[in-house]
Amino acid sequence: MTSLQNIKAKFAELEERLFVAGGEMEPGSDLEREWEANQTALMVKVDDYAEYIMFLDAKAEALRKASKQVAARAQALDNLASRLRRNADFAMGESSGVLEGDAYVIKRVKNPPAVTIIDEWRVKLCAPYCVERGEPLQNGTYELQMAPGGGTHVVPLKLSKKLVAEALKAGQHLDGAVLTQGHRIEVR
Repeated sequence: MTSLQNIKAKFAELEERLFVAGGEMEPGSDLEREWEANQTALMVKVDDYAEYIMFLDAKAEALRKASKQVAARAQALDNLASRLRRNADFAMGESSGVLEGDAYVIKRVKNPPAVTIIDEWRVKLCAPYCVERGEPLQNGTYELQMAPGGGTHVVPLKLSKKLVAEALKAGQHLDGAVLTQGHRIEVR
């Protein structure tokens, strides 16, 4: 089987022979037969490439379509599992938090406390120790600081949820932030 590179190299060789012959190809000559054979080989090779490219494109499209269908099916299963969890949560009521079967137990389990920032500015004002000065933020707040050699530079101020959580867990009241604790349904 001849590669495109070999066909191209053969054309370069034939062009050199054509140049030596003064640009003329005699009808029925070896040069004419080789030129036409190489031209035919090129057309066959191009058609083979085109067919294979179209095959690969069609296969890739089929796989993309199949992956969308699989993703949609997975989403439907996730939605159904979420609905069943909500139903189990409702069936548990406020008291027990447990449903027992022969093989499994469905339990309501508390999530770790999470920080909810209601007003970032109020937290920054009442708890400056929860502010980290660091890398630039897209929509952050900034302060100007005096540079050691004179002049000023801008320092971004980023609220640290970790520091806010530590302060709230320690019993401090911070305007604009609260600890929330939700729950999840686990199957055991």
